[in-house]
Amino acid sequence: MRHRALGILLAVLMLQPIRGLQAQWMESVVHFAGPSLRERLDSLDTYAQRVRRDWAIPGMAVAVIKDGHLVFSEGYGVQDYETNVPVSSKSVFQIGSVTKSFTAALMAMLVDEGLVSWDDRMCDVLPGFKLYDKDMEQTWKVRDLFCHGSGLGNNVGTWMACMGYNREQILQILSEVPPQGTYHKGFAYNNAIFLWASALIEHLTGKSWEDNMRERIFKPLGLSSAVVGEQGFLDAGKNAVSQYSFSYYKGKASSRRLKGEARGLYWADVIGPAGGAAMNIDDLALWGYFHINQGMVKGLRIISPEQMQELHTGGNTVSSSQSYGKCWYLTDMGSYEIFYHTGTAYGHTSLCFCSEEDNLVVAIAASSEVIGRPRLAIAYRALDLFRLEKDGLKIDSLRDRNREALEAMNAGKVNMNSRTHYAKHPRQKEPTAAQIVGKYSKKEPYGPATISSANGKLFISIGPQQKKAPLVHLKDGRYSFYMGGHTFPLYVEWNDAKTAVKGFTIDFGRDEDVGMWKK
Repeated sequence: MRHRALGILLAVLMLQPIRGLQAQWMESVVHFAGPSLRERLDSLDTYAQRVRRDWAIPGMAVAVIKDGHLVFSEGYGVQDYETNVPVSSKSVFQIGSVTKSFTAALMAMLVDEGLVSWDDRMCDVLPGFKLYDKDMEQTWKVRDLFCHGSGLGNNVGTWMACMGYNREQILQILSEVPPQGTYHKGFAYNNAIFLWASALIEHLTGKSWEDNMRERIFKPLGLSSAVVGEQGFLDAGKNAVSQYSFSYYKGKASSRRLKGEARGLYWADVIGPAGGAAMNIDDLALWGYFHINQGMVKGLRIISPEQMQELHTGGNTVSSSQSYGKCWYLTDMGSYEIFYHTGTAYGHTSLCFCSEEDNLVVAIAASSEVIGRPRLAIAYRALDLFRLEKDGLKIDSLRDRNREALEAMNAGKVNMNSRTHYAKHPRQKEPTAAQIVGKYSKKEPYGPATISSANGKLFISIGPQQKKAPLVHLKDGRYSFYMGGHTFPLYVEWNDAKTAVKGFTIDFGRDEDVGMWKK
């Protein structure tokens, strides 16, 4: 089931979003010597339909801006399997980590205003800034917040929000975590570090990160559907797309609707500066166009050319052909470069994909936690379709990255467990319910915890909100509990004589050790 909304943005240089215009083709505006615009976009449309079907994505939207014109804005599938409301250009998706590029743009604006420099030390510009490693604390620069080369481990601190911790509490926890890498060496993706970025933005402007997003970006760019945080997404109402998980088993993809805590909306709220924005597909495409238009909007310059260049310059190496700028992946295509960012929130994924060489933006959003390859397959297919003459190719000879992704999945070459990496934990003696039930303490901001028993089942209450969840017994002194959309392994810790439980530890993923809750 599809909803066609192909249209044209007659003056995208003014960044006026398409609103209620009749669908039309503009061959006279975007013209090609080879296959027509219609033929190219019909091919893209067919390809996108196949990708959605192959990966069992409930709802998806794709938009393309070419040469300053919105030439493609298409909805596929439904917003929700229960209501069968079709996806349209009004459908609002969470964009996950594409939000990082907005936060980086806010910082670039403050650099333009002379309020801060990328090379300022964090300890000089943010009161109370602390790190476990004091040498790193004295060395960290503002630019280090945006390039994932901080020395902290992959996603350290990311899942604390699921247990009810707020931004300030997570930053306090981060300041006490030993580094797991070497400063400025290696690429270690981290969401929580962007909470320092938002804290600095708020300190410099006297306004919240959310208000800065609305006032400095959403309003001047005309991103009328764009919202931030849990309440913002809920306020999208009938346009908010339902969230679905993704699984792939024996050659078949499937999805399951997320409900209640599984939606992880509180997580999106707390981790907002790294992944908490939501918008429709046209607004996401316009955000990409703002970047290839070098910071111009409505005839006015919002970010200087120098700072736009700074955002799009590599600051950390990802691979031999890819680097990471300030919240954009920069990929060397040989004679030219593309930049993009993917995004994953609970039950939603996105992609903003840009080629300055081709004056092209491709935006994709999906109501599934599907892996990144299908989204990139669509984006690269759009790029290939608009480069036919440059690359000397024909439509029927284009590389099929979607087929390659499916083959990799079927061959077991794709890691599906990308959220966490749990440490191995030694087997322990099994406690009785009486031995594990009780009150546990840990210094602030962690706070106390309680393990209780009712009707033969164990429960844990933990975190600043004392959220309560069933404690599931695994084996060998190992348990787990599900809270805020995330599963946390819990390990019993015994005294030396193995006669009494002295506490428990929790694995937050990526070998993140925050110590023991003591009984």
